[in-house]
Amino acid sequence: ADLWVGDDLNVLGDAAVTGLSTQAAINASGVVAIADATAASSSTTGALKVTGGISTQADLYVGDDLVVGDDLSIGDDLLLTSDSAVLSMGVGADLTITHSGTGATIAAGADGLDITAAGASVFKTTVGDITLKSEALGASKVVLSGSSGPDSVHIQSELTVTGDAVLAGNL
Repeated sequence: ADLWVGDDLNVLGDAAVTGLSTQAAINASGVVAIADATAASSSTTGALKVTGGISTQADLYVGDDLVVGDDLSIGDDLLLTSDSAVLSMGVGADLTITHSGTGATIAAGADGLDITAAGASVFKTTVGDITLKSEALGASKVVLSGSSGPDSVHIQSELTVTGDAVLAGNL
């Protein structure tokens, strides 16, 4: 039989909600507030523990860090909305993309940064130069390497060399 409570229902101690099957549900037409302040440090701790998935039809606000234990799939844009936001990848943050408020820095770990594309690629700027710079100790150099053939490295406009230039092979 149903139990109807016309006013507040206060329960001291544990309360169990069970149904005739595993499909028992709690339906609320107002705000459901959980006042316990137990912090979460894993997927099995915290003030609210849910065994199944969680879905919402509107926004989800998280007041502090969001920790995801497995893959995170985002259906549309990912916005990092603060100046100095950092996107880090890898266990030791081997690759970071940092926003400074006016520009961005990409930093790679000891193995360097390899950008590979299946087709022709363009790096461009609408203002200023594009600079390739090596700051390695010792024999620092910038290497341009193209496919074999007469146009393996093609300079469409002018080339300015400041300092020594070493050319090997045919020009």
